[in-house]
Amino acid sequence: MAQFYNQELSLAFDIYGCPQRCRHCWLGDLPNNYMNVEEVIDTFLRIKQEQEAKGYYGVQVKYFSPDVREPHFGRDYEELYARTDRMNGCKLEVDKNYELLSLWRLAHDFGYAKWAKERGIKRCQLKVFGLEKTNDYFHGRKGAHRDLLLATNRLLDQGMIPRWQVYLNQWGVKELDGVLDLVCELNLWERVQELGEPFNIHLTTFDSEGNGFKNHNLRINSADKRFIPKLLWQKTLEHFGEDCCLMTESEWIQAILAGEDRTPMPKEHNLFFFVTSDWEVYPNLGEVAPWWRLGNLQKDPWLDILSSYKNNIPIGLRNLDTLTNKELATRYGDVTGDKLFMNVDELVGYYLAKANRWDAYGPFDHTMG
Repeated sequence: MAQFYNQELSLAFDIYGCPQRCRHCWLGDLPNNYMNVEEVIDTFLRIKQEQEAKGYYGVQVKYFSPDVREPHFGRDYEELYARTDRMNGCKLEVDKNYELLSLWRLAHDFGYAKWAKERGIKRCQLKVFGLEKTNDYFHGRKGAHRDLLLATNRLLDQGMIPRWQVYLNQWGVKELDGVLDLVCELNLWERVQELGEPFNIHLTTFDSEGNGFKNHNLRINSADKRFIPKLLWQKTLEHFGEDCCLMTESEWIQAILAGEDRTPMPKEHNLFFFVTSDWEVYPNLGEVAPWWRLGNLQKDPWLDILSSYKNNIPIGLRNLDTLTNKELATRYGDVTGDKLFMNVDELVGYYLAKANRWDAYGPFDHTMG
């Protein structure tokens, strides 16, 4: 059965959507319709009050979040987050050190970086996929590369520290020397060091679910390793630790089959229910897809939605809780697979996404989604 970690549950609502359509995003392409803020807050408070009164499964409804994807994207973000802080009794994204800001707003709202700093946010992670055409393509909109440069400068102008997380892909891996040249052109080594920290730029690999699963063909393979500059890999080891490695699917399968067998269900987790703009509810344990759906807040009783989670009703939850790493690797792995993954959980997540589609739609070639 699914766990309520620390007997706590928070709700996040996709009120204003996201300006990006990132091709790696683990959530997938959510609907981008606006939600009515008052209706959302009333719904959350009603659920919180019902949970306090009934005590279903001994769970506490903990926090309210007004975003699932891009934070602070709504036009009324200052007022909305002031209300959110009062409801939560804390500045949620500050106190939990999420270190994420709206790329779009950093570039297009001159006062936003100042507001974020005054809010207590000291650092911000920005996504990089390569150079201009690659960045625009993987962010899913033209102008994203320009916004990345503007956002980096705006953060530094406010004395905030930017961090570049570079997502490896078959286009951008050949542009990594150019990314380092861009770092030098922006003088980021020196400008960030002046704020008291070395500039953090590091590599990571594609997400395994959602859009990352659909674009699996763009994941790098072993032949692409030669394009990774030594400096970038060293910075990656500094960020993730010396044990960090890039191994092929084939190599990871050997490690899985030789290691301890377990299910992919996490032992610790900051559990949220994500609510999309059409009021559909999904746990933040997997992509936003039918096999993870718990119910609909406008159509289903709260207890039914909670019970759907607790009792592993969605396919995704059942598979997460019952299929082991070795079962997944044996059923869905390619022992000759040459695609690179940074850790075993990433590969197991890819197999889990295959298993969910298999159970939902029947057998077919899921490699391209």
